[in-house]
Amino acid sequence: MTMNKAGYCVTNYTMGCRDIDSGKVGCFLFDKDRYRRYGDFRATSDVFPDVTRLLEWSRSNGDLCKSETVDRIKPIKASEVLHDVERRTGVEYPEGRWYTEPEAFWVLLVHEFTPRFYPNARFRMDGGMLVIEPTSSRNPWYFDENASENLVLDGDLLIAHDQQGFPMEFLRCSASDVPAVAA
Repeated sequence: MTMNKAGYCVTNYTMGCRDIDSGKVGCFLFDKDRYRRYGDFRATSDVFPDVTRLLEWSRSNGDLCKSETVDRIKPIKASEVLHDVERRTGVEYPEGRWYTEPEAFWVLLVHEFTPRFYPNARFRMDGGMLVIEPTSSRNPWYFDENASENLVLDGDLLIAHDQQGFPMEFLRCSASDVPAVAA
């Protein structure tokens, strides 16, 4: 599947952005993979109040600030991911098997992906929503039509945000780091 862009940065540092971990606003180096997949900024340096201080710090630490294009991956619908799986594997799922994006997402979980950090999670359809219940005491995640239309696929990693915006990662069952229980 070709990667569609949803935006980009032209440097590996921010100016006046919010770090998702500390909540601080300022200038900092950021995690490029995190930005590509999630579209937010996680600081990999201190958060500086202005770009001058960031650049001074960068110069004294080996010129870490660079001009560099970092493309963000465009979110796609579950049905598009499913069609890509069909093209890639040659396995065709009956077209009438799903009618909504949450149902297409459910088909992906049955045949292709497993939750990365909760490999024994259960999932079901409930009133048009996909519900994923981890085996721990955590609350379930709910994926409605909108949440199932904003999936990010990056190789063997699939990222979905539930109705409340919390991200959940899924790995392709054939990926090398999937636990044997889930594969």
